[in-house]
Amino acid sequence: MSPDPNAFWVPNANVFVNAAGELVIKVELAGMSKEDLKITIEGQRLTLSGQRPDPDGEGAQYLVLEMHHGRFESVVEVPEAFDLSRAQTAHQNGVLRVVAPRRSSTS
Repeated sequence: MSPDPNAFWVPNANVFVNAAGELVIKVELAGMSKEDLKITIEGQRLTLSGQRPDPDGEGAQYLVLEMHHGRFESVVEVPEAFDLSRAQTAHQNGVLRVVAPRRSSTS
């Protein structure tokens, strides 16, 4: 689900509606700070991008590589029922959390 052909990987994510009726997007980004992330919103499309450095350094000869590094991008198409312009974000313990409320009936 990555529209950027130069992206190397797409982080794991959960997208769900919580008990309060809000849309929640949780993305695993271990080893990254919030300054390393870029979040853009265009209409109902949320795009998350950035670059995770190789924690083991150049020249590592991996036998198993499941913890991806390098450039990434992930796109989430959000249903019209949710208001991305009022979304709140938090980054804690390697997980980015984006919470978007439902649109009010007067919107």
